[in-house]
Amino acid sequence: MPRKIISKSRMRTQIQASVVSVCPKSIDDVIAILKEPRHYPGPVRAVGSNSGSTRNASTHGTLLDMTAMKSFSRISADTVRVGAGMQLRSLADRLARDGLELVGGYEYPERTVGGVISSGSLSADIPGDAGHLAASVIHLTLVTPRGREIEVGKDMPELLRAVRQGYGLFGVVCTVTLKIRPIRPYAIRNREFAFSELMRFIPDMSEVRAGVKIFLLPFRNRAFVELRFAGNGDQQSSLLPWKIRDWACNKAIPDFVHSVGRIVPISKLRDPLIDGFSAAAQRLVNKRLSVVGSNAMEQTGQFRKLRQATSVTYSSWLFPAARFAQVVYAYREFCLRHYKVTGFRCDLPGIVYRIGHDQSALLSPSHDQALFALNLRSTNMDGWDNFLLDFADLAARFDGIPLFNQTRGMLPRHAHDAYGQRLVRFRELRRQHDAENRCLNQFFAEYID
Repeated sequence: MPRKIISKSRMRTQIQASVVSVCPKSIDDVIAILKEPRHYPGPVRAVGSNSGSTRNASTHGTLLDMTAMKSFSRISADTVRVGAGMQLRSLADRLARDGLELVGGYEYPERTVGGVISSGSLSADIPGDAGHLAASVIHLTLVTPRGREIEVGKDMPELLRAVRQGYGLFGVVCTVTLKIRPIRPYAIRNREFAFSELMRFIPDMSEVRAGVKIFLLPFRNRAFVELRFAGNGDQQSSLLPWKIRDWACNKAIPDFVHSVGRIVPISKLRDPLIDGFSAAAQRLVNKRLSVVGSNAMEQTGQFRKLRQATSVTYSSWLFPAARFAQVVYAYREFCLRHYKVTGFRCDLPGIVYRIGHDQSALLSPSHDQALFALNLRSTNMDGWDNFLLDFADLAARFDGIPLFNQTRGMLPRHAHDAYGQRLVRFRELRRQHDAENRCLNQFFAEYID
């Protein structure tokens, strides 16, 4: 017997122009939506924090706001099951109360579980963690494009690999079961390099048994390296120094940069002031605040927010570790040249993460090898898009790999070159499970289909 159309009393529904926005509260709501194409036209796209920097979530059909589906269903010694709409920060807080943490990291704790496991996630993962949080998914509940509820686990390995980092193209993820573990501390060591010195150390950083995070200031010729070494259970995480680090990197620097950009119109005065403050703040963090942290501590970071008074925009490319020393040099030269010609520059430090080899997902960007991710950031939007278009050409020359939800300026050929036969296989599977293109929007039709 067909399910009835959901009443407005059970679920928020808004119709704006050609988009129907719905906020389902249960799996039954999601099933009913996907079974009623007349009332809820395709393409159907599920969104959480809407954190992507590309048009990957855009649609003219039906938009599912999943944030009401945030139940905390079950926890055991090594797994947790939650609703896909649960915020990662909330989940990390709940686990930390029991001395537990997620396996792996992510940059923005305000993202939802469903969103982050459906795409790539950048973090300075320590040895033993997979390259992306999606690798810790062992089971999920999926509502297919035709409205059928299925349980996807180890007995369906190919589908599980496709849905992990699958960008919602196989249906709507409603619940997720993730691996968890007791909180593991890590010790942080810091170094400061000139770019030429950093290039010499990149091969060592590719192999070091530690998480790697680097802040790049090309106009100061400085790089601040943070290495995270796995600790032991006797070490105590340093809460106050960590909060200061969190505040300095994720609030103080962006707020200062944005304010100076608005107040000081003359670039010869403004830009050295911005660079000087950024370098001083990084030195304070690196030299004075060497701390012991943990995934749990970072995952609950108070100042690592998607929506702040200061708007920070970003775009990411990933590069083979073997080529990253060349990328570092080319990146600095590109920034200096682009600024000289156009007057535009990113006003925040670029951030580099080493991403571990991860074959858990068909579209894992690090499926074939370990990578370094370069995350470009700016509060200055005047000239940002042209900067990214030009940088995309540079990235392609160094075998750059884009992320569909985080890489602005990429072209379809960049995705095809980077993912190759895995993208072909992903396309075949997607068409098998969604022959009517119920969950395929225009963005993914251009880049994947």
